[in-house]
Amino acid sequence: APQLVALSYTGGDAPGLTESWSSPLLPSAVTSSPVVSPDGGRVYLTDVEGTVRAYSTEDGSEIWSYFVGDRAAGSVSVGADGVIVPAGGAGSHLRAIRDAGDRPETLWERPDLVTRGSSALAGGNPGYTVVGGGDGGAGELALVTFDTATGETVDTDALPDAEGYSTGVVVGSDGEVVVPTALGSLYSFR
Repeated sequence: APQLVALSYTGGDAPGLTESWSSPLLPSAVTSSPVVSPDGGRVYLTDVEGTVRAYSTEDGSEIWSYFVGDRAAGSVSVGADGVIVPAGGAGSHLRAIRDAGDRPETLWERPDLVTRGSSALAGGNPGYTVVGGGDGGAGELALVTFDTATGETVDTDALPDAEGYSTGVVVGSDGEVVVPTALGSLYSFR
């Protein structure tokens, strides 16, 4: 069974890693890399069942869990203001939550947008996610720019001939947005 493990690095003449703590065994396999909260107090993971889990960075104890839906396929995105956008999967929709200390708090949900991969949050309020078109989110993919505070759509750009899902959205320092797909296509926007 998987565990979340914190390591400490010791430099100098004899550099090395030592275990600081490890979480209890996780209930199922993990589908994401760990993501640290802006204040450094939490680590977020997503498991194969579609649950986002928050752990204390102090001792590895689980603080809360939030069921996203069908098998989220990637890491959450966390904004500087603490907004958390879970990754999409098979049938899960765009939503934002906030870590309210001992529990997650739903900020908004967009059941009309079935997400297809991890979102990206940029400075300020823009967020970017890939969604599927048509009924149930199947069909050609599109990049949706949304307001992280409200969930409202700012812009939608088609990804011609793209199907399946995105492996994530990347936002460059110059405002360029790059979208790779699982089938090997790459789309770039400015």
